[in-house]
Amino acid sequence: MTLRIDCHRHFGGSISPDFVWSAIQRTAASHLAESLADVQAAMTFAPGEPYGFHRFLDKFRILDEIHWSEGLLDDSIKQVSTDLIAADVDYCWLRFSINKYLHYINWSRPEAVRFIHDSFQKYAAGRIGLILSLKYESQRANQRQLARIIDHPWVQDMVVGIDLVGDEAYFDAEFYGPLLKPWHDAGKVVMAHVGESQPLANVLRSVSDMYVTDICHGLAVAPQPLAELTDQQRGYYSDLLARLYSRQVCFHMAITSTYRTGVWQRQDYYPIVDIIRSGNRATIGTDDPIQCGAPGQPLTLECEYDKLAGFGLTSAEINDIRRTAERRTARWRPVRPAQLRHS
Repeated sequence: MTLRIDCHRHFGGSISPDFVWSAIQRTAASHLAESLADVQAAMTFAPGEPYGFHRFLDKFRILDEIHWSEGLLDDSIKQVSTDLIAADVDYCWLRFSINKYLHYINWSRPEAVRFIHDSFQKYAAGRIGLILSLKYESQRANQRQLARIIDHPWVQDMVVGIDLVGDEAYFDAEFYGPLLKPWHDAGKVVMAHVGESQPLANVLRSVSDMYVTDICHGLAVAPQPLAELTDQQRGYYSDLLARLYSRQVCFHMAITSTYRTGVWQRQDYYPIVDIIRSGNRATIGTDDPIQCGAPGQPLTLECEYDKLAGFGLTSAEINDIRRTAERRTARWRPVRPAQLRHS
């Protein structure tokens, strides 16, 4: 039996409204919310609430406004770790950012990375591979300084890779190429959220000019079923997918997330179908299980897998997606006794 591996998940999107409400009470931050219901409304989509990309990004704003302390951050890591274990996730590539913590805690950037790493090892030893997030919309000086922490030995030892996240409208290959090259040279996973809300050109530039090895979402590489395209269009996208296969790119998809952000709406087709049938590698993840779930019901990895059959994927193809996640993370994933029951 293959392991349960989530290759596409964010730390901030895993912090529960219950924890945030407790943090607000502990820090006397009543200006942020007056009840748990207020927090749930700020972090999740209510039934009938319209979806949209920037509405989705707004669901994380409250996390940036909490007055973080070492104890509060450690407790949030404990909550996320406990939930991962309860969901029977064997291993997770978890994206994390550190800017919000540096505003309140007197740490250097490498010290923040070490604290987060050590806390996850304390509560979920061997289950987490940390991926540093650079937010497209952040100040460029800050992004450059964050990217340079790959030169620090703590980061070399404690972080699996780097990912470009947030508002893809700020994509700039000339800016990001030099930032990502040292991560690639260090043998780290280099990821980018591209082809999600913006055109296919971002996918192509990220692979050709930015040293990107893994693409998050990448919907633009197969915006329609190949069978529905004209011969000329089909030839173009088939050649594109073949080029991506030759580069050994791995896609990390997240179905529910793209409906929540409004970047994908079609119900009978999802790009992962033609991505894997073209020979490319792809995985499925929860992305932001709090924001992608219902109030009080975080999205689970198995819920995402259950959606795949509805797009026409066979059991063999779905199992191959699971095995892809296992193979892609194998280099960084320790073998733990708890995993032996899945072998």
